[in-house]
This record gives sequence, structure tokens and C-alpha cells, in this order.
Amino acid sequence: MLAPVSYRLFHDGKYRVITIIPVNETLPNGMLHSTGVYKLSEGPVGLGEIVFDSKMENWEYNGFGDISYQQVNEIMLYIKRINEEQDEL
Repeated sequence: MLAPVSYRLFHDGKYRVITIIPVNETLPNGMLHSTGVYKLSEGPVGLGEIVFDSKMENWEYNGFGDISYQQVNEIMLYIKRINEEQDEL
């Protein structure tokens, strides 16, 4: 994932829109490379980061705010699915 996306998270009977912003590096050839770090926010409020290892197998969340581990896990699975779909292209 190289561009920000919005994710609709169902919480307490309504949807929350969580923005997922990938942290990318620009390689010497000008191409973007994913660092495995994804910043989460809800509107102007930052919710922390999901950080994956190089193989996207293990992850950790260094966040805060009104978001549960289960909700972060749901977002993590979404990020993994998007990256897998893009790898297939």
C-alpha cells in the first residue's frame, strides 16, 4: 500500500472512518518503497501506528486513544489483504 486509504470500522452501533497512511521511502531510482509502518488517524486525531516486520507476518501497535486491540487487529488484516492484492498485480 503506497497511498492513504480510509477504512470503515463498525463501533458501538455506528461506523468510524479510520485513515490509514502508509509511511514510504523514496528509493534512489524514484520509486516508492513501503516501510511497513502505517499511521492511523480518525479525522485530525492520531491513533498511533501499526508496524509490520519485513515479511508482514508479525506486527505491533504503538497507539493510544479509543480503539481496542480487536479493532486494531481488524485494521491490520485489512492492510495485509490490500498489500497481498497489490503484490498479485
